[in-house]
Amino acid sequence: MGWIALYLVTLYLIWYLSYAAILFVSEGALPPTWRDPAIPAGAEVASVTERCDNGGCRREIRVVPADGEDAEDPAVEMGLDGDGSRSYGWRPTNPASVEVFLPYGYRGKTSLRVVVQYDSPFPY
Repeated sequence: MGWIALYLVTLYLIWYLSYAAILFVSEGALPPTWRDPAIPAGAEVASVTERCDNGGCRREIRVVPADGEDAEDPAVEMGLDGDGSRSYGWRPTNPASVEVFLPYGYRGKTSLRVVVQYDSPFPY
């Protein structure tokens, strides 16, 4: 019985360490652009910036709503109601998330910030 437990623990450690190695090697990677949410009709992309720092890389997309819309309207149309996120996939090697940040007092013609980045399964 002891050998079976040792064998299972060894298999789990090999799997976990190889998973951690893949994440470590790909830490500086950006999610592919197909993971970016579709920008609603009438809304404009003001800027797209990609940056990397401690904690990984991310793509920030500034979206200006169409005339007569609030900053929250494109977020709702993209499936990101208010401040929230949407994750892709069930336990893929690199789960990615899309988050939207509405500026404080967002009513009126102001841009919202959409962030696309890989999530780390390891707590910091």
